[in-house]
Amino acid sequence: MEALNHVAMEADEKTQQALGRLCNIWKERNVFEKHLLHELKQALSGKSEPKEAEAPPVKKSKLDQTKLEQLPLSLREEIAADISDSPKEPPDAEELVRALQDLENSASTDAAVRERIAALPPEVSDIAMLEKIKDRETVDRLSREVEDASLLLAEYNSRLSKELEERKHIAQMLKDFIAFQKDQLTESEKRLDEYKQKLGKVSEVRNELRSHIQNLPDLSLLPDVTGGLKPLPSAGDLFAKE
Repeated sequence: MEALNHVAMEADEKTQQALGRLCNIWKERNVFEKHLLHELKQALSGKSEPKEAEAPPVKKSKLDQTKLEQLPLSLREEIAADISDSPKEPPDAEELVRALQDLENSASTDAAVRERIAALPPEVSDIAMLEKIKDRETVDRLSREVEDASLLLAEYNSRLSKELEERKHIAQMLKDFIAFQKDQLTESEKRLDEYKQKLGKVSEVRNELRSHIQNLPDLSLLPDVTGGLKPLPSAGDLFAKE
């Protein structure tokens, strides 16, 4: 501000007018806040000016809101809007793989057609070039080129539209497949925790059983209680006739 005060005091009238116009441009384009522009003008003029009353904020009318809602969606937003959020039957993994592989031969990957389109003469898409045509031969040649270009572009646009629908379908398939896999992941984690607990209990019993077996007495170390006595007769010997 001190520098501007100095300019206001020392600069000639032409310089002051140029700075004044610059402030007006800043004001029109909302480059700076109004209060700052007000102070700049005061510094340039070297006197105080009545502070401008700020206009109340303009509320957006329902009509403006409707216009915003009617703005065309981008292609990405349109695809996202077409994809359902509700879970559906998940696709078979092989079906999904085949659909993804089919995209390798889609229209957008057809470099040969894109090269043909890029090589089209500028006359077929620039109406201003018609003014340069002076003879019938050129008209006939351009007419054939325009017809060929129209057929080529119409066919390619049809393929691109079909590809777009296929990609929407595959995007829905992927979403359903991922949702299903997430559910399966949750179930697998629960099942893993459950069987980890069962394994822990079985391991605890096994360790306890081993400890119990180790604490049992060794029967091979006990004395021979039979003392060399004759073994008891069998049931057949007891009922055998003498």
